[in-house]
Amino acid sequence: MRAHLVRTFTAGLAAAAAFTMLAPGDAGAQALEKLNIVIFSPPSLGAFIPPVIKARSKSSTS
Repeated sequence: MRAHLVRTFTAGLAAAAAFTMLAPGDAGAQALEKLNIVIFSPPSLGAFIPPVIKARSKSSTS
């Protein structure tokens, strides 16, 4: 059983090598395209802490 798997693997590897040798040789890289990425900065603590403080102060007085 193991010998059969080794032969099958070897035959597949040989077929892949033969295909690689017969493939066209001018497969060059494509030109790079310019890519724009939008980056958002994280919000500051001052943007969301005041409502939390206000809610806590209301809940602590009651």
